[in-house]
Amino acid sequence: MIIQLPAAVAPTDPPQRPTGVRLLSFNQTSVTIAWSMPAESPPATLYQVMLRQCRVRDGLDVCDEFQAYRMPGAEAALEVPGQQVQLVGLTTNAVYQVAVLARNLNVAGYSYVPCPASLPLDAPTLNVCTR
Repeated sequence: MIIQLPAAVAPTDPPQRPTGVRLLSFNQTSVTIAWSMPAESPPATLYQVMLRQCRVRDGLDVCDEFQAYRMPGAEAALEVPGQQVQLVGLTTNAVYQVAVLARNLNVAGYSYVPCPASLPLDAPTLNVCTR
């Protein structure tokens, strides 16, 4: 006798962008951030944090390209199943921008949106973006 199990039901639409990105804690070389998902959003199964360092040059803000955050010494980008992450190995007195991206297992890629407000920190400085 062959028994066929039903396929797992997974969302087919991409999740909406994470909202409410907020700072939970920080020290001189790390920050912990958290975020929320809109209640009406299809579920997100994984989140990825994109990070870039910024500096002022000739009176203008100059920022590197966004890169997927990797734990120090890791080769693969960090993906988290929950809505909180600690970013470690940051440089004291550096300015970073961070973007939180959401995806689900059936939809490749992430939901993007432009950067909103910033959160000042003592060290390092972190500008929070949702993408």
